[in-house]
Amino acid sequence: MYQLKYPMWQGLLRDAILEFDPQKLPQKVQQTEAAIRARYQALCSEGSLTEERQALVDALATMRVLTGIR
Repeated sequence: MYQLKYPMWQGLLRDAILEFDPQKLPQKVQQTEAAIRARYQALCSEGSLTEERQALVDALATMRVLTGIR
């Protein structure tokens, strides 16, 4: 099975993308976005310019597409 590069938040992202129940999706999106933003803030406070920061930005864009927000 494929191993996640950033399991702290990518597992939540995967679960939100694969959620097909419209009743459950908003909560999963909210949890995922919170985890992504928290990790991004942690990386920013460390002063890290990393590949993970770009992955986090891309993940937030995916969440916007998933919820139809542009």
